[in-house]
Amino acid sequence: MIGPTFALFIRSLREDTRAKFTPIGRASLVLVVLFFIAIQQRSFIRNPAPGLQVFFTVMMVNLFGLVLGGITAFCSSITEEKEDDTLGLLRMTNLSPLAILFGKGVSRLVSGALLIVSQLPFTMLCVTLGGVSAATIWKGYEVLLCTLFFLCCLGLLTSVIAKRTGIAVALTVFVGAVIYVGVPVLYMTNFAQNRFGGGTSTQSLVEETLGWVMSNHPLYQLTMLIQGGGRGFLPPVGSPWLFHGIGGIVCFLLAWALFGRFCSGTAETAPRKKSAKPGSKSLRIPRPGSRPLVWKDFWFLIGGRRGLISRFIGYGVLTFGIIAWAIAENSYMESKVVGEMMIVFAGFGLGVELVIGSASIFGLERKGLTLSSLLTLPVPLGRIVRHKILGVLGSFIPGLCFVGLGMAMTPGSVAEFFRDVTRRDKDVILFSYMLLHLVAVPLLTCWLSLKMRRGAVAAAIAIGVIWNVLLGIMSDIVGYEAFGGLLIFTSVVLVAVSLMFAGFIAKGIPRAGAVE
Repeated sequence: MIGPTFALFIRSLREDTRAKFTPIGRASLVLVVLFFIAIQQRSFIRNPAPGLQVFFTVMMVNLFGLVLGGITAFCSSITEEKEDDTLGLLRMTNLSPLAILFGKGVSRLVSGALLIVSQLPFTMLCVTLGGVSAATIWKGYEVLLCTLFFLCCLGLLTSVIAKRTGIAVALTVFVGAVIYVGVPVLYMTNFAQNRFGGGTSTQSLVEETLGWVMSNHPLYQLTMLIQGGGRGFLPPVGSPWLFHGIGGIVCFLLAWALFGRFCSGTAETAPRKKSAKPGSKSLRIPRPGSRPLVWKDFWFLIGGRRGLISRFIGYGVLTFGIIAWAIAENSYMESKVVGEMMIVFAGFGLGVELVIGSASIFGLERKGLTLSSLLTLPVPLGRIVRHKILGVLGSFIPGLCFVGLGMAMTPGSVAEFFRDVTRRDKDVILFSYMLLHLVAVPLLTCWLSLKMRRGAVAAAIAIGVIWNVLLGIMSDIVGYEAFGGLLIFTSVVLVAVSLMFAGFIAKGIPRAGAVE
């Protein structure tokens, strides 16, 4: 019983250990910790607790990377087998559902835990720097490991239920947003209503429930750990294992119980049941025309008309849901504020679409082993890249429409924003530096998708966050007067790095196709 159950688990661990990016990732995280210590060396003299500052920075970077990595790595545990039509082959072996869950999910949990634990010996240097104790460091890493466990089991559950990785990611993000974003907002709102509007027993019960969930929030626990405990209306810090441990176990048991129901399809051997008549106009896909690659990515990568409609619905629900909540709190909202909120949330959605599209443009071809077939077409590589980019650009239409509607509602605010930006040279440089990210991050994501089978989006965003955190630390060291020069130098470096990644992509596409 033990042998078949852990056979796939041991094999997955061996593959992950022998992968070339695993030691690179661990070494990179260790170097980030050491670099944080080295780059803040000058501020140690005027800082009474330099170790505490370094420890808090390391914890925040780890937590951010943990969320990104957990969403991208754990949500594809089972769905990647469904997409490759290999889950049926696993079920034909002597592997039980528990063995598959251990092999595909828990192995990634162990790999993620090793990435976190590898930093622990170097983080202990913060004790020597002063301001933090070894017990605090152990507690911080305990919070990270508990959060990792919960995210792994939650991603494993959504991966079992969903048919595609994108759906699993959406479900995980929704549940995570409700727990880690919705609960703190509701807690603060409920507290204000009880304090200024008179509380009831029902409100007290809701407040206690929300306070218990918030006390187990990883960001809240780490913040209170640094500050030494809650103050005022803030709830006391809970046990890291109480909420995340029980929640993770429940999610894993649900994934085990639902595995037979959602993972017993025979799509490899039997045709799928049609949901509509063959002559239905709503499902009819037009012929490719003169640009088949553009047609292919538009209809099969972003979903065609259905994909555009779902994106319009998503932007609308997100924007107007937040507006409805704000109106319920304030009882009134100006059209100017509504337009600004639409611009902010639609702009954030466009950024997400840009990064995901950059990872999918060649990443899905590589996963589906179709990149080599694509390169055999009698078409130059430059034209292939241009046509695939044009096919992905259709996913930006809903977000651009919402941004345009928000600008139409707030024409004065947009003009005022650009006037404020252009008043000082440093603001112009900072705005230009932020715009360069729209080129550098997609190029980095596209290149990583050619090198990594999964986690390209998380790795690119993590690299971007660490880059800007280090820039913030450097700006604090050089001071405000030299901040403009630092930004100019960083912008030049960012342009050079973008050109370098563009060259890497041009050389990496034929190499990735040759590996297939």
